[in-house]
Amino acid sequence: MMKHRPEIDGLRAFAVVPVIVHHTQPGLLPGGAAGVDVFFVISGFLITQILLQDLQSDTWSLSRFYQRRARRIFPALFAMLAASLVAAWFILLPYQLATLAKASLLAVFFVSNFFFLEKVSYFSDGPETNPLIHTWSLGVEEQYYVLFPLLLLALWRISRPLQTSKRIWGLAAGLGMVLLASFAVALWGAEYAPDKNFFFTPSRVWELLAGAIAGLYVFHTGTPAQKVPRAAQALAALGAGLLLVSFLRLSAQTPFPSAWTILPVSGAALLLVFASGQGILGKILTARPVLAIGLISYSLYLWHQPMLAFWRLMHPNGSATALWIVAAAAVPVAWASWRFVEQPFRTTRFRWPAASGYFAAKAFAITAASAAIMVFHPMTPALYRLDPGQQQIVPFIDVRLDQTQLYLQGTCFVDAPFPDPALCGPPKGQTTSVLLWGDSYAAGLAVGMRALVAGFAGYGIMRCPIFVDDPSQMSADCRTASQQVLDQIARTQPGTLILHRNWVSNAAEIAALDGVLTKLHALAPHTRILVLGGVPKWLVGLPELILDTATPIHQGSMLATDLQAIRAADQALQTATQKGGAGFVSALDLMCSGETCLAIAALPDGRLEPTAFDYGHLTEAGSRHLTTALAPVMGFVLH
Repeated sequence: MMKHRPEIDGLRAFAVVPVIVHHTQPGLLPGGAAGVDVFFVISGFLITQILLQDLQSDTWSLSRFYQRRARRIFPALFAMLAASLVAAWFILLPYQLATLAKASLLAVFFVSNFFFLEKVSYFSDGPETNPLIHTWSLGVEEQYYVLFPLLLLALWRISRPLQTSKRIWGLAAGLGMVLLASFAVALWGAEYAPDKNFFFTPSRVWELLAGAIAGLYVFHTGTPAQKVPRAAQALAALGAGLLLVSFLRLSAQTPFPSAWTILPVSGAALLLVFASGQGILGKILTARPVLAIGLISYSLYLWHQPMLAFWRLMHPNGSATALWIVAAAAVPVAWASWRFVEQPFRTTRFRWPAASGYFAAKAFAITAASAAIMVFHPMTPALYRLDPGQQQIVPFIDVRLDQTQLYLQGTCFVDAPFPDPALCGPPKGQTTSVLLWGDSYAAGLAVGMRALVAGFAGYGIMRCPIFVDDPSQMSADCRTASQQVLDQIARTQPGTLILHRNWVSNAAEIAALDGVLTKLHALAPHTRILVLGGVPKWLVGLPELILDTATPIHQGSMLATDLQAIRAADQALQTATQKGGAGFVSALDLMCSGETCLAIAALPDGRLEPTAFDYGHLTEAGSRHLTTALAPVMGFVLH
């Protein structure tokens, strides 16, 4: 049996407390999130020693290993997820509940880190109001546990012919190569994809492997503190110093993980190898209050985040004192979870067949409830706490473009050839005064133009390069659809041709635009050609943003957003249009003032709508507003 070292329980306390402080008041411990890195090192250390014991005694059993992990991880996790779903139903709006339900479902299968990898920037979006964001670290650990035992077993068997000392070196070399590969991934991610890197398992494996190599060393040599106490205490003190520096000096501006993460990882590894009950540091680590927190650290980590997040959601302007009270309340909750949820399953009271049945039933219940919420979006009590204006915004949550008839998807907004291009223009015999050509953003603008502009024709093509010189860059369907629009331009010779799309993601089309404009002038020599810059883009769905920021719901309400990329694209468009002999109109000039843009507009009957369904595609009210603003600038008549 591996000897119990109480100082490791103490180290768990010094891992979880900085995380909680950071989540409560980040300014106090700007690097407190590094406590999770300490947990990774501890996990790698302990799991390696357990597996090495089994290998050495020839009692290796992968099923027994996973049983132990299930008994340790599942009970408190499933209890927290179930409680969070219940609390969320009372507190969250339907779209927020659906997002939490997805995170809950993925947490059951320990892959929520990949969900957050796509959706969240840990430090900029922050964990403040995300009740389950902390489950990302459990996902990383459990994914590691799937492969690491097999890796260690393979290395153990490969090194079997070697003497004991050489065998240990062989194991260390094998683990070290994987560690270096993972660290290289982390360094690359820190440079090129820092937000995704935070949640990416291959970027985190090296931290667990650092603990694994430390565990391998201690397994082979015993605790050095028993042999060279002064040197060991000095190295342990160095480790404590590295942790302190990490918690105080690292911050949200520090990429995690990165080369800076060596500080908390090295500090934790030094403490695991060299700390003992001797000296001042040992007495601190094994002090009763510290051990008490360490004992309940897993439950404390699980429960503190949803408690703080739900409180913030209910009291967005709450005081710092109230948050500290909530954080303190997490301690008795965690103790109850440890005592009545964790402990019973870690003893022989629940034998494995019964325990596995319980875990399976609990996992199924949480999965089924989460899936039902995601599919049906049930109404929640929070919905009825919204004022009448806010309730007008709710129907726009999670609306997809193919769920509205406004865009005429399949008819005039296509990802294949247009069924009948003539259906997208004015009635037969009428002159085409304005022809709009572009992508899904153009299809959104067409909603308002179709209602307000006489003689209008609108063509939107999705998932295709549109304004390119070389048709070979397109698929066959894209070429056909684009040629259909060109044929309509040649046939109708519209008074005004407007080119509009999501220019930010299509720099190559901007670069080719002057050549495209030359061809269009040749095709319709008397047509005035105008290029319309990009509409405002929102960092998240505009309806969600309006509700989350408690924006006043009245016509003309404005919200701040990041316009830097759109302005840069507009500048490039102006240069291209000058070369191509066309005009340029900025949509930002018509919808924004400074860095704030129109968020809410009205329909003719007075109903209010967000100006976009999502991060930029216009609603009917948004499209009508932009069309009305464009009319005097572009010189066409509204009816």
